[in-house]
This record gives sequence, structure tokens and C-alpha cells, in this order.
Amino acid sequence: MGTEKGIKLDNGKIRLGLVLGGFAKGLKEVGCIGTFGANKYCDNGWQTVDNGVKRYTDALFRHLFAWLEGDEIDAESGYRHLAHAAWNCLALLTLTHMPKFLLPKSQWGCDDISKFEQSKDMIWKELQERNNRATNSLGKDNQKSWQKQ
Repeated sequence: MGTEKGIKLDNGKIRLGLVLGGFAKGLKEVGCIGTFGANKYCDNGWQTVDNGVKRYTDALFRHLFAWLEGDEIDAESGYRHLAHAAWNCLALLTLTHMPKFLLPKSQWGCDDISKFEQSKDMIWKELQERNNRATNSLGKDNQKSWQKQ
């Protein structure tokens, strides 16, 4: 009786340990952002903020742009801009998973969703252009330092 191995039928099931364990340090930072926000505002208040999707999209891009421009730490919170960006991504992911009847139209930030999509596309294009400029700049700096050797 004591020598038989148990079985677990978990093939094809989600393996959350890969995310929770593999990204533990990053997720802890995101938890710090959530705690900072809860202390500043209230627990889970982000779920009912008017125009939430639009506002968290704007916040996501502000933190990404700050990071791309070389600003590592958010002056107000003292935490990394990338942690703020990750928190905003999770907020957006969660808000956009809510069934439409639970997600008020005000969460989207505009009456016409196509306007939101156009705005998102414009911001994404700008983010890509800034990233390309930063990458090109880093490449030139690295090339200059290599040529000095």
C-alpha cells in the first residue's frame, strides 16, 4: 500500500508556478506598486475608476516613455517605472476581461471604441519610434566606445 505512486492528471493545464516562481522578483515589485496605490487611494479602487481603460493605458505609456528616456525610478513612489508599467498592464488585462455588462462604458473613456483604438495605435506607433531612436542611439554609443579601443 505505501509503495504505490500517486498520479496527477494535469497535462495541458495551466502551470502558474512558471509565472509566479519565474517572475517572483518582478511580481513582488508589482505588488509594491499595488500597495503604494492602495495606501494612496484605497484597496482595489482602481477597478471602478471612471475611464479606467483609457487612464491606465495613458499611465502605462507615461511610465514606458519615462523608462525609454532613461528615467529608471518614479519620483513620487520611489519604485521603478517598469514596475508601474507592469501594474498598469495587469489592470488593463483585468478590466478588459470583465464581461461587457459588468464593464461600464465609462471605463473605456470614449463613446466610440474606434476612437480609443485609433488613439491606442497612435501611442503604440510613438512608443515604437522612441524605442527605435533609443536603440539606434545605444548602438552608436556602443560603436563609438568600441572604436576607441
